[in-house]
Amino acid sequence: MRRVAVAVLVMMSLFVGVALAGAGEGKLSTLNGKVVSVDAKASTLMVKVESTPGQPSDMSFSIGPDTKVFKDGEPISLSDIQEGSMVTISFKNDNGKSRAVAISVGGKAT
Repeated sequence: MRRVAVAVLVMMSLFVGVALAGAGEGKLSTLNGKVVSVDAKASTLMVKVESTPGQPSDMSFSIGPDTKVFKDGEPISLSDIQEGSMVTISFKNDNGKSRAVAISVGGKAT
């Protein structure tokens, strides 16, 4: 139980820090969205985000070996993420590509 609480605290701290950062080349940013597709072989995640109110769009994220993926404070693999799940992603834009740094998986979208 204590391990879960510590992991949740660490993730919350990471996302609070990410939320304060600007979205630019090499800067850490954060978004919430609904998983559209997961390709574990290609190490990519497609997420529907609403960066402009009322105009959702799909955004692709590359997943590297250093990307941290959590559900309920516990580490999971990319292949454990299901389509339709809600996620919070912290990412960096590198050379025009969005590279996921950390992914926190929530419940299914309603």
